[in-house]
Amino acid sequence: MVSKELDCASKKMEQNICVICHQEIEENDLVFFSNQNERGKGKLCVHFRCYLELQNKICCECGKPFEGEEELFLCEEHQEYFHSSKECLNSHLKKHMPFQKGRYDATNNRILLDE
Repeated sequence: MVSKELDCASKKMEQNICVICHQEIEENDLVFFSNQNERGKGKLCVHFRCYLELQNKICCECGKPFEGEEELFLCEEHQEYFHSSKECLNSHLKKHMPFQKGRYDATNNRILLDE
């Protein structure tokens, strides 16, 4: 059962489907790739013509298109739109304020910054 699900998933990943128009991207089509590495997500493929038509309707942080009636943010400084999700918001805030991750070590009463 599990091997059949994995086989189906790998076949779907081999097919390049445009995330905007949901049509299969053929070998000779010009495409825009957005590399999504967090949490095991694969790359997003978009027909180049779809990308140009909807360029300002794609999140500047994750590269995914916006859905109908979805709440989103506009950064007035960068003139960029992004999802109101925590991941996209945090990612965009890092453009304005560089953050470092750290943790509090209670046993030594210190804050340790990650490298």
